[in-house]
Amino acid sequence: MNGHHRTKTLKELQPGDIIRVQVLFAENTRDYYNGYTPEEIRGGKYTDRFGQSGKNRMVIFLGRDGKSMCFLPLTTKNGSLYDLAHQYELKDNSMTEKASPGKRSFVEIGNIRMLKVSYQTDLYYVGHTTQEDMENIYHRVSNLTLQYNGNRDQRGYVPDSMVPVFEQELYNTGYQKSQETPYKTTYTKEEQKQTVTRTKTGMVHYHKELSREEVRSQVIHREQHRDYRTRIRRAERRAQAWKENAQTKLKPSEHRPEPTLTESLQELEQKEEVSNAASY
Repeated sequence: MNGHHRTKTLKELQPGDIIRVQVLFAENTRDYYNGYTPEEIRGGKYTDRFGQSGKNRMVIFLGRDGKSMCFLPLTTKNGSLYDLAHQYELKDNSMTEKASPGKRSFVEIGNIRMLKVSYQTDLYYVGHTTQEDMENIYHRVSNLTLQYNGNRDQRGYVPDSMVPVFEQELYNTGYQKSQETPYKTTYTKEEQKQTVTRTKTGMVHYHKELSREEVRSQVIHREQHRDYRTRIRRAERRAQAWKENAQTKLKPSEHRPEPTLTESLQELEQKEEVSNAASY
């Protein structure tokens, strides 16, 4: 498909289509804040160190919910235990755009993302995912969806064939079917203010009603843990890069002791720039 790009509108997209769009960081979506906006929880949009609130990237289209498209982002970054559990490597990524032909493409399957798109918007079409990869992606996503059990809003997918298992899991954990329409079915756990909605196309939305203070506390804890994991990964990569390059950059007499993970973390913390994200 490379070199023969065209555009598609939201209504023309088919599940498995790969498109390139401007995707907001997860920290700028309502799902990240249990339905609240970033402004209501953190006082403004989250931005990276370059002042950006999103990123232009390739995604796999799964379906739509009204004027919102459901998708999974693609990435070439992989290497942590978290990635192993929440990513799927495409067996065939020949249709994706890459700086290097040897780069591998991974699908972030941990949580389906939503993006509002006008029906008339021309979307940059890249190619289509193979049937084998789509079957594997749906299988991984649906199994993860059955395991959702937390305070954060999450989106997943459950095919018709798995609805009996899906419903039984909900009933076993205290949910009851509260509403059914031609378009969607809603299940509630009233004492914990939790709802689960499944559309007729299989898209699932887990939601828990929390106060702003509860969401703010939850987000602070989540991001502290995330930032710590990020520093660990950066330190590990730096230590590994130093080890790989030491032999070529230094003469035998010039070898220095290999930096420990703690030393690498300390150096990173000294060098890291202050984030441009709005403070709590």
